[in-house]
Amino acid sequence: DLQQGCGRDSCDDEAGEEQPKAKSLKWPDCIAHAQTLRGVAGAGVFVNLAAFGITEGCFRDDCTYTDHFASGSPATCAKTCASIRACKWWSFWTSRSGGTCWLRHHDQQRDSMVESMTGSTDCVPPAASLGTARTAQSRNGEPTLFELAGKKYNVLDPSHPAHQWDLVRVLEEFGHLTPSQIEQRADSPLKTSALLFAQRANRGPSST
Repeated sequence: DLQQGCGRDSCDDEAGEEQPKAKSLKWPDCIAHAQTLRGVAGAGVFVNLAAFGITEGCFRDDCTYTDHFASGSPATCAKTCASIRACKWWSFWTSRSGGTCWLRHHDQQRDSMVESMTGSTDCVPPAASLGTARTAQSRNGEPTLFELAGKKYNVLDPSHPAHQWDLVRVLEEFGHLTPSQIEQRADSPLKTSALLFAQRANRGPSST
């Protein structure tokens, strides 16, 4: 007979025995190595990554509709996934020429793969865990650079007043942060450029 309140697979065989709780590991211990997440059963998250300043390694060379892109590190992959609402898991493939980041809705199709690693949106570097696009904006209403670039204005258009030559580098480094969070970072030319971009984007497309 089933224990009271239990389904066939929901309780241990022995009454009163508790299921062990999974520990929440911090970056990078949260990364699962030698695993990949296949893009089947609706797992692929196809989005416009060009709005994030991503231009290489995309599906059919079209970064406006893709579930993967060329990524320099698993950290960048994790941050990008964390900034996309539909993305719940990421998978990073390494190679001699660089790496590829895959965005996934779920992790139901796991396979073994030596040169691959995976993680959920909870598995992000410390800076990202404190300031992803979702948590940062909900905390104080201030948009991240990804939000400014991807949802408000077509800043990738060179004719846009907020466009600048180093926008791709700015978004890769600071895209998951808000302007206030960027202010707390060490001074650098790229930080100055990031804050300048935020000022221009906040003015809107009608600014001169």
